[in-house]
Amino acid sequence: MQGSLDDNDWKLLLHRIKEGRCTPFLGAGAAFPVLPLGRDVAEQWSTEHSYPLADRADLPRVAQYLAVNFDPMFPKERLAESFRKCAPPDFSARDEPHGVLSRLPLPIYMTTNYDDLMIRALKAQGKEGLRETCRWKAEIKPSETRSRLRAFGRATARLSPSWSP
Repeated sequence: MQGSLDDNDWKLLLHRIKEGRCTPFLGAGAAFPVLPLGRDVAEQWSTEHSYPLADRADLPRVAQYLAVNFDPMFPKERLAESFRKCAPPDFSARDEPHGVLSRLPLPIYMTTNYDDLMIRALKAQGKEGLRETCRWKAEIKPSETRSRLRAFGRATARLSPSWSP
């Protein structure tokens, strides 16, 4: 079946993880159900603010609508507010993705998520955790990008804004 891993693929992946030569990419689903999915947020906002278009589950489009019709910071502030209401996951749970990844001997973790759950999971494992955000955006001040996510002494990246419940 296309898209699935065979035994050799799994052996190679496990070997690379053991050697620290694997980079996990975390999507928004990694934080679900602790944090809501983007489509759920978009649908809620669409209903609350009478979003007039058919793409009610498209968070970037709904957020853009709210930014134009209310205030440019409105979507970001609403999202941050909703995250503060959510308790972080139990990183020691066997099925919590951030906790599982934080226990692996990997040097780099990439995410485009709006949360800092991966860095929290690393810290829960006693690993140094620093982050890097939006280096490619000139308008972000160096003080905002100074910290870097590190594990095992090698720089790692986290491409999401800070979140704290």
